[in-house]
Amino acid sequence: MIPTTDRTDEETVELIREWLQQYGLTIIAGLVLGLGAIGGYRYWQNQQETQRLNESAQLDTLLQALEKNDLQAAAAPYDALLKESSDITALAALNMASAYQKADKKEDAQTALKLAAASPDPLVAQSARWQQALFQVENGDYDAALQSADALKNSAYAPQAAALQGLILEKQNKLPEALQAWQRSQELAPSPATAAEINALQAHLAVKEN
Repeated sequence: MIPTTDRTDEETVELIREWLQQYGLTIIAGLVLGLGAIGGYRYWQNQQETQRLNESAQLDTLLQALEKNDLQAAAAPYDALLKESSDITALAALNMASAYQKADKKEDAQTALKLAAASPDPLVAQSARWQQALFQVENGDYDAALQSADALKNSAYAPQAAALQGLILEKQNKLPEALQAWQRSQELAPSPATAAEINALQAHLAVKEN
């Protein structure tokens, strides 16, 4: 091969021609595939954006129906969102679970909560578990509620979960454990109401000891 610095213009042109003959079709094909991939990606982005807008519209319709306590009207957009299995679907399930619980459709509520709890969005998943704990308390399943609350001890709901454990343990007359739960809640998120609960429990325990 002639060193690059020693080539004449004619030799350089000839080398380019040979190079194109050997690799030109491959390069052109690669460019076409590359442009096709870019076009395909842009199409995919547009499709994703369109789908996202449609899902948002369905969620908005669902929420408006739930605001009017119209569970039947919320069913159609919810069914449409269930076919997509996106984070918006999980958010819809979270809202539907509450509506189902109010309508005493406990099995539907549990199904919706399981779907929401599987969301890749941590806050949606934690919200579903928190709602699960509240439903369990409402349904009198206190031991299950304690477990659900315990699973939230490292979540955004940690202070509320500890307070819920305190309430349940008080109801079960497990006052020392209840006090610990209330104190944990106060450490995580200090509040006058929690402080008052702690003081009342401490006074009650002091009386029992005497």
